Amino acid sequence: METPFAGVWRLVRPALCHQWDGEQLVVVFQPASGDTHLVDALSAEVLRLLTPTPQTAASVWQRFLERTGLSAEEFPLARLQAVLAQLEQLDLIERVPA
Repeated sequence: METPFAGVWRLVRPALCHQWDGEQLVVVFQPASGDTHLVDALSAEVLRLLTPTPQTAASVWQRFLERTGLSAEEFPLARLQAVLAQLEQLDLIERVPA
């Protein structure tokens, strides 16, 4: 049986992100749909990590840990999985079979 976070995650469609200096929130605009979202910096970083190629949750997690210098204890995989679920609900990313 496949787990909810198995497979590969990818952007649903290209999006434009903008973060103002000193702000913790990021505006994400999808030109194709016209949707605009306000997400936290963590979610925006996950979107950046999924650009340009789809990746597994484990791959995104490892790259995030490398970029931030956080340990697995400081940023567990379960926390990334919660971010992936939120981004999927916003229709910014989708899971596809590996």
